[in-house]
Amino acid sequence: ERAQTLKDSTECGPTSQAFADLAQEWKNVGRVPLEKADELWNRLNAAKDLFFNAKRQHFETVRMSLEDNYAQKMALLNRAEKLKNSTHWKDASDEMNELMTEGKKRCPLAREHSNNMWEQFIAARKHFFTRKDENREQRKKQVEKQMSNRVEQTRNFLTKLEEELKEEEDKIADFTNGLQNISPGHKAEELRQHLEKLIEQSTERIKRRAEKIDEVKKQLEELETKAAVKPTAVEQEKDSEEEKA
Repeated sequence: ERAQTLKDSTECGPTSQAFADLAQEWKNVGRVPLEKADELWNRLNAAKDLFFNAKRQHFETVRMSLEDNYAQKMALLNRAEKLKNSTHWKDASDEMNELMTEGKKRCPLAREHSNNMWEQFIAARKHFFTRKDENREQRKKQVEKQMSNRVEQTRNFLTKLEEELKEEEDKIADFTNGLQNISPGHKAEELRQHLEKLIEQSTERIKRRAEKIDEVKKQLEELETKAAVKPTAVEQEKDSEEEKA
């Protein structure tokens, strides 16, 4: 009767010990009438077999579950190993984070595999995000260098325009002085018209240069503003979210 109360137990360890104790007690009790011996023995073994068969089935199910979990986590690890050298930064970051979420699910493994696989996964993930950080810093420096070059080129262009403007202003001063000091003669009128034409042309060029200078100054101001801007807090927060462990 005690064996039959134990047959449906799911407490494997204590119940196994309880059946072992019952077996010893069974031997200690001694013989029973022959006509009752087989019936009692069969009833005891039926209860015991029911429990131990269920126990074996339970451990087989656990073993299969552990093997299935191992296969799934090995697939996650293999995928992380393939992704760790990717240069598709956005897509690979998203997938790495999805793998992390999957990896954190409660899927137990055999003890000899659990820690080792997790350490390998974290190492692959860290390798990828370290490369991503290095790439971002490199691209940042390239952008800063390109922006610095554009600012320098624009400044040089502005200086060139200002020099050309000064040259035209000097030309007008020379032409005006020449116009005021034309010597009388049969070519005086022709010279006057020529100098007036040159003054008119230089005046037009000065106007265009002045307009261009204003335009380039505005461009330079915008470039200098952009060159001084640092990554926004939103961008920094986004990067931080992508790389959370």
